[in-house]
Amino acid sequence: MRLRLGRWLALALELLLGADIMRTAVAPSWSDIGKLAAIAAVRTALNFFLQREIDGAAAREVAATQRSQSSGGGAHGSNDGGDSLAERTAS
Repeated sequence: MRLRLGRWLALALELLLGADIMRTAVAPSWSDIGKLAAIAAVRTALNFFLQREIDGAAAREVAATQRSQSSGGGAHGSNDGGDSLAERTAS
């Protein structure tokens, strides 16, 4: 649930940045361009750290799932390393 919310927030930040760029492209002034640069920097930083948190949480979730499967016995929890993190967290 938390990962899904984080992904939606990251998408919303990207859409808002695109909207600001389009608004500035219609009637640009130096003041508007400066504001856009500041907004873009803040939103890009927020999106970067949010994505880092999402990736870390997804990796912890995958590791916990693998630990719980391997503690259950058998080879069900074994991972040959062939899956990428994106493939494992796509569900």
